[in-house]
Amino acid sequence: MCCLFFQKRDVPDILCCKISFEIMRDPVITPSGITYERKDIEEHLQVSTMYCLVALIVMTVLLSMIADWCLLSTVQDVFL
Repeated sequence: MCCLFFQKRDVPDILCCKISFEIMRDPVITPSGITYERKDIEEHLQVSTMYCLVALIVMTVLLSMIADWCLLSTVQDVFL
């Protein structure tokens, strides 16, 4: 279980951000292949002491997987 907010459900790790451990609403992938929630990685990059230029790619397939899981799991409030 990756998400503290959804402790009653087993949330697949692939649906959760590696920074916040919450279900992603706006998943993006870095050139290194790691997927994050957009706001979390953008905040991290702003405060990071190491200069890093990262192109973020929207993960529409993963976003669709997250929405499907939420519907099947009756988790309604993720995209509100």
